[in-house]
Amino acid sequence: TLRMAQIVSLLLRVAGADRKTACLDWGGGNGLFCRMMRDQGYDFFSYDKYAEPFYSAGFTLDEAAAAEFSVVTTFEVFEHLLRPRSELGAILAFRPLLWIFSTQIFENQGADWGYLAPENGRHVFFYSEKALQAFGQAHGYRFLRGRHLHMFLRERSNPYLASPGALGIARRILAGGKLAGLSTSLHYMLRQHRAHLFWQSDSSLLKRRAGYETPYFDPP
Repeated sequence: TLRMAQIVSLLLRVAGADRKTACLDWGGGNGLFCRMMRDQGYDFFSYDKYAEPFYSAGFTLDEAAAAEFSVVTTFEVFEHLLRPRSELGAILAFRPLLWIFSTQIFENQGADWGYLAPENGRHVFFYSEKALQAFGQAHGYRFLRGRHLHMFLRERSNPYLASPGALGIARRILAGGKLAGLSTSLHYMLRQHRAHLFWQSDSSLLKRRAGYETPYFDPP
């Protein structure tokens, strides 16, 4: 989760996302990634059909004012979908401009491919690079392949990663490597020193929702 947060935080910074950018972690489990991203200063909400997001209590999809999200993240989700066409289509209904996700690309690996994980039976669908490109193109997205994470980038009316320079940096971050790893880690640590301010802001918001008289706190 920490590695995902480090990569996504810098990707969003490069893309031009800010504190007002509506973000959704779909399939977010216990909500830890959502909480970590809120502590980074991004307006994340969490949703999971099967788990209670207790780390992000008060900041779930039900509490979000937005019906659409500029940024959607889905980690360890794609390979668990029984009906990916319809289930991924449901995520597209949020009309994300950036969709960051994880999965290992199928490249005709054999039966010894560890990602098959037959001992637990939870990985039921696998995707080739060609399939992901075709899915993206069919819905108006460009597919950017990475090492740990990948991205769908909406082609039209998208202010994020609009310049060749920003897009090139995003590609290098997704590709991974020592320099990318160092950059994402350092960026995350530098932003993390203000995490207590964003936590305090969220705490005051939840108290006001509960009816307590508490002043609004907006991090500087």
